[in-house]
Amino acid sequence: MKNNVIKVSGLNKDFKISKNYDSFFKRIFSNSSETISAISDFNFTVETGEILGILGKNGAGKTSLIKMLTGILTPTSGEIEVIGYCPQKNRYKYTFSIGVVLGQKSLLWYNIPVIESLKLYKSIYGIDDEKFNKRLALFERGFAIKKLLDVPVRKLSLGERMKCEIVASLLHDPTVLFLDEPTIGLDVISKEQIHKFLKRMNKELDTTIIITTHNLDDIEKLCNRVLLIDHGKKIFDGAKDHLLSLDDKKTIIVKGKLNISPSVSQYLVNENQNVYKFQCSKDNINIIGEILKDSPEISDIEIYNNNLEMIISKIYKGEIVLNDCPN
Repeated sequence: MKNNVIKVSGLNKDFKISKNYDSFFKRIFSNSSETISAISDFNFTVETGEILGILGKNGAGKTSLIKMLTGILTPTSGEIEVIGYCPQKNRYKYTFSIGVVLGQKSLLWYNIPVIESLKLYKSIYGIDDEKFNKRLALFERGFAIKKLLDVPVRKLSLGERMKCEIVASLLHDPTVLFLDEPTIGLDVISKEQIHKFLKRMNKELDTTIIITTHNLDDIEKLCNRVLLIDHGKKIFDGAKDHLLSLDDKKTIIVKGKLNISPSVSQYLVNENQNVYKFQCSKDNINIIGEILKDSPEISDIEIYNNNLEMIISKIYKGEIVLNDCPN
């Protein structure tokens, strides 16, 4: 049985903001403020070697949560323990055990070659030459970054820079890696390379990875567990496969002129210019046979399983109730 590398208990984070008065003078001279809850009564644990994906709408509290886990923000109340450290109290020692990539904050110096930034981190973390060269060789095999090392950061593409950011965050072999929107704005090939490399690091080194993202492809390709946040509260915490099982409906798109029988019409969702959308459970997939039998003028049929994006959209719209889900 693996140990819990992260323990969060009763976590709360409130922000005080000035009231937005219509009058300019009231805004300037008034001391009135209101309290906004970013994270409310949060509890969860993460085992060594897990890859946890944290999802939520804009403003749901994802970034506030990861900033508290990394020690950047101080909680209003509650407890956080990561690798035996309180991130806010043991900040110096703690930062030697974690890696952090925040999408909008660069780890690399803008005007100097990548290798010079990495050498600086080598000195900061006290990495000897042998280990530094071994780590670089590992990253070169996984990311093909050799040709990028002597290039100033300002001349790198977004995808190239993100690869080098991840290399910098992993240089000192951290126990836990925190990634905030690691693939935002990247092309398909760059995303695939990052996914493969992170899975390799997780498998070979048992690195625990925490990802906050809007890109559900990151979750589908990397994570074995998903945590959903809405208005600062945890609404789901469980296996990705369990989340996928919440809606096993299949979507059927039919193009052509249809004669829809009463037995098939109950599954019709909408129709637009001879394009019909049906939804049914896997147990009722035989409606395709009835459609084909009754409608000879069909030009195309497509069948889709409900994916993670569809299911999460339904959760936030209230179409899927999570009362029976593990929390």
